[in-house]
Amino acid sequence: MLSLETRAKRRGTYGIYRTPPTSEFRLTDREGRIINVCKLVALDITLHGTKFILVEFGIGTPVIIAVGLWLTISGPFLLGLYLFLTGLNYVPLLFYAIVIVRARSAEGEVAYGLAHDRHYNRRYSTQQLIIFIPLVVLILALYQYARM
Repeated sequence: MLSLETRAKRRGTYGIYRTPPTSEFRLTDREGRIINVCKLVALDITLHGTKFILVEFGIGTPVIIAVGLWLTISGPFLLGLYLFLTGLNYVPLLFYAIVIVRARSAEGEVAYGLAHDRHYNRRYSTQQLIIFIPLVVLILALYQYARM
């Protein structure tokens, strides 16, 4: 079986960026210490599968936002506000999941990181807990998209 990086090279794609990594490429220089939202989604798709992630984000996003709005109006206000604002974190995740699936670039997004950084998967799995901090992923995704 071919590695993810080899398959990405053969297809000629390196994710939504469309640029191959160079030999001097270092993960910490390009990505920094803060999680890259697009790579988080690509890693989730690579590890859990396209259908699962699209169903999770496609159904989960509107449901958590709707429940948050409903609780804000009729139930415990703070819980509803928390769920609503946390649900907004899933909007960019859903957006990136759709873009990555359409481009068929999930493996290309994470191939280099998985091949050259043995802590890549663990780092992203740990850092994805920021999803539970309201608005952080939304603001981070907007910031990273503006810099792209």
